[in-house]
Amino acid sequence: MAVEVQQAKSTYRQPATVIETRGEGLIEGIQKASEVFGNTLGSLVTLQNAKLKKTLDENNAMMDSIAIDPEEYLKRLEESTDYEKQAFFNQANDIFDENTRLTLAIEKGLYDRDDYRMLMGKRTEQISALNQLIGLASSEDMVKKAWIENREEAIKNATTQGGDSMLTSDFINARNIFAKGMPGSVERVFKNGIAYYKFNDDGTNKLSPEYKNKLHKAETFLSGVVPKVPQLNKDFDKLLQSQELVDKNGRLTETAKKLGKKGYQQRVGDIIGSISATYAKDRHATNSTWLEILGEKDELQYSIGRSTGKANGRPAGILLSLDGYSKFNGSMEKFLRQYVPLYQAPEEEKEKETAGDRGRRIKETDRKDRLNAFMELFEQRKTRLGLGKNKGGVFTGTINLAEKVKNDKGEDEFQIKSDQEKALNDIGFQIINVDPNLGMTTIALQGEKGDTRIDIANNMAANDFARELMMAKGAKEKEAREFAEQFDLDGDGIPDNFESGLSTDIYLDAANFK
Repeated sequence: MAVEVQQAKSTYRQPATVIETRGEGLIEGIQKASEVFGNTLGSLVTLQNAKLKKTLDENNAMMDSIAIDPEEYLKRLEESTDYEKQAFFNQANDIFDENTRLTLAIEKGLYDRDDYRMLMGKRTEQISALNQLIGLASSEDMVKKAWIENREEAIKNATTQGGDSMLTSDFINARNIFAKGMPGSVERVFKNGIAYYKFNDDGTNKLSPEYKNKLHKAETFLSGVVPKVPQLNKDFDKLLQSQELVDKNGRLTETAKKLGKKGYQQRVGDIIGSISATYAKDRHATNSTWLEILGEKDELQYSIGRSTGKANGRPAGILLSLDGYSKFNGSMEKFLRQYVPLYQAPEEEKEKETAGDRGRRIKETDRKDRLNAFMELFEQRKTRLGLGKNKGGVFTGTINLAEKVKNDKGEDEFQIKSDQEKALNDIGFQIINVDPNLGMTTIALQGEKGDTRIDIANNMAANDFARELMMAKGAKEKEAREFAEQFDLDGDGIPDNFESGLSTDIYLDAANFK
């Protein structure tokens, strides 16, 4: 009797493999033979027949244990991949065929129960290969998709700091072949139940002889990543910041300035040496930095084993030879010095201003601003007040805020001069009272609290008048005197005697105040 191993989802190859099972035909032949020899060998035949039947039963049991049902695995495989379905189905069918040949060999009696352990071992390898094949199908889908999606960006940033290093060209080209982005083929090989890849570049020489057609463990290949070019500038900046030489914006810190120029340069040199030593302990970091960042071409020389720290000029753990490390360190020094901020001497420390000091400073600034504004108004209104200025820059004339007139009784008395009053108001003062007999006029600041009253006698000299007004405005005695007694000997229109801090800016356009 024969049965067919059915095709799962039309994936198991045709024609169907025919497997002889249960041994009924063989048993029938043995029974006929026993009838021929029944009279003479009856007891012996019966014994042998029973033994044979037992063997066949054992073989049938082994066949049931060893046989693999394709349907379950083909269904899982169908659900695991969107890429290269047929290639995976073909490889699965190869495993099924191998298992079928094994069960046929058991049926033909080529194996007995003594071989059971070995046979189960072979079945375990086949099951492991099938499960790995399903896992590969799923993993390969993800790896291929990610590789294709990231290729444009990876190529754009290749060989740049933080981008893909192109020193691992075999792995990159194998990935391209794997993702169908480059001519070539991938063969899946199972050894002892472990999956491997074997790559061929179809004669394009994209793969080195050391890599092409060699077995590469699938798990390692799928989980592999393209090494990156070290981020040298970023690492350098981090160390400068950690040593408090620069701030996060790359500006020199006060700590760096206090080191002095020599001390600052020495500290930077130590940092560069530290980076060189760290990179030189890693072969990829060394080669990638040397070729892809520093742009060097000559090969670096390596030592046998790592340095122990006893060799002159090499810290412990260095892979490079003494000459190689010297060249590497020198090139790093030249490259990184380009990005070192220029040294700046520290500024003189200013005494920290207290809140009270700040308040007083603001108050003083406001006071001087008011005085400067008043001086400008006075200069502009002096003519309307009946005052002038000679060529030496000195105020001239006298102030008369009241004039003598006849009252209703025909008597002489003093009255306020309206034009003078208006000019006085323009500079922030108002007349409070006038003595009709003496002409003494009392004035005060407009709209301000406190007693700012000033008695202005008729015919008061211009400089005395100006001094009194400045004092009422809050000027110090020296400031009031400078303004009231100003002089301009060099004739540039700017007073020569201003030393107390009052502004001379108002005199820059001197014509306005003559």
